[in-house]
Amino acid sequence: MDIDGTKINDYKGEKLSENAYNFLLKLNEIYNKFSENLESIDFESENYEIVELYLSFENENTLHPFSGLVKKYCPKIEKIELNLNFREIPNSIIDVPKLTFLDIRGDVSTFPNILSKLVDLKKLWLYYLKNLTIFPNEICEISNLEELHLRGCNFNNISNSIENLKNLKILDFTKLNITNLPETICNLKHLEKLSVWRSNLVSLPINFGKLTSLREIEFGYLHHFETLPKVMCNLPNLEILQISMSPLRIIPDSIGNLKNLKELNLFGTLIEQLPQRLFILTKLEILNLNGTKLNGIPFIIANLKNLYELHILNTSVNSLPESMILLSNLKKIYFDRDKIQLPANLLFHPLYSSITKELVKKSTINQLIELREQNEDLKELIDSYLKEIFQELF
Repeated sequence: MDIDGTKINDYKGEKLSENAYNFLLKLNEIYNKFSENLESIDFESENYEIVELYLSFENENTLHPFSGLVKKYCPKIEKIELNLNFREIPNSIIDVPKLTFLDIRGDVSTFPNILSKLVDLKKLWLYYLKNLTIFPNEICEISNLEELHLRGCNFNNISNSIENLKNLKILDFTKLNITNLPETICNLKHLEKLSVWRSNLVSLPINFGKLTSLREIEFGYLHHFETLPKVMCNLPNLEILQISMSPLRIIPDSIGNLKNLKELNLFGTLIEQLPQRLFILTKLEILNLNGTKLNGIPFIIANLKNLYELHILNTSVNSLPESMILLSNLKKIYFDRDKIQLPANLLFHPLYSSITKELVKKSTINQLIELREQNEDLKELIDSYLKEIFQELF
């Protein structure tokens, strides 16, 4: 069932409330019967409180009779998602005083000047607008915007005017043909999260370290990123750093400056070794090295006293250091169980309860026996472990 191209049934019970669904059904009925005189319909006797609308239109002629209804009969609307198969968005469809979330997809290439008047707009998502070849400066006039997601658009430069978005907290550049970020982005003092995926990004602004509120960086599939930029290591409050599926080979010692880092994700990079200063990051809780070229875990990993989760699947690592027994907070470890040999003393780590006994190799049993002979106080404990292991293996 369509209303001006809007698929109502697709959203029942999912994206729209029951009231919104019923409201659109009524609009559909009205459109079918009175499409030439929609303004004469009286809705005042109904108490519809629509807060979300998901609309799809094939051409401007179907949109025109509907657009005026949004402001008139949906005064409390907060979110509008538009999928338009034409280039220009009419002012009337988004001229809603309480609008906080606007999601636009389709063939749009021109933006209405009313954007700057949407003072309550907090989130703007522009997804896969292939006809959008120039960054729309109108965006930079939305004074209270907090989230800006630009995905799959066809422009290759970000306007310097982006610094006008003083309240911006989340910035998402995914599948954009950008090679650099404007220096003015460093003036977004409230920015907390920056995402850049599948782009041609080569470098970061010199003053990137001015983004002192930045908590999370998500970078992925950046084919020109071979070295972690040193300016990225000047972010005092960074907690999550992800650079995945990129040709990253080198991490500078300055990564030790990220004192508040809690999660480091280097999945799918070309990293072979970790710099020693990485291991002074005592707040680190999650370390993901899956799919890297890593050839070993250094003894000083024991310094990461708050490490909770370690990922080393599909690497060249074939053993773990005995010092891991000191990682008392380690609860999860993901490794190649048929390739990596566990150190015998790790069997006394609380983590061992989550590692099945059948993974223990005979060489590990030999290590246990040697450990038993060298430590009189551990004989009873080791004997109990050996008994369990032999029962499960044999």
